[in-house]
Amino acid sequence: MPTADELINAHTTELLASVMAAAGAAPATALRGCGALLEGLTFSGRVTAVKEAVLADLPDPYPAFAERSSTRPCADPSSPAG
Repeated sequence: MPTADELINAHTTELLASVMAAAGAAPATALRGCGALLEGLTFSGRVTAVKEAVLADLPDPYPAFAERSSTRPCADPSSPAG
C-alpha cells in the first residue's frame, strides 16, 4: 500500500496546480507552494494542506466557482472553455 508521501507530494501538488491554472485559477501560487510544506505531515494533514491551498487559489469563493464551473462543458473542444 502506498504511503502518504507517495500519494500526495510536491509532484502531485505541482500537477494539480498546472490543471487549476489551465482551468482559470491561475497562477495557483498557494498550491505550488504547498508541496514544500507536506514533508512530515500525516495523510490527513496533507489532504488538509492541499485543500486549503486549492481554496486559496480559486478565482472566486468556492460556491461561486462551483456554480460557474458547473455551467461549462467539460470536454467540448468547440467550446471557449473547452
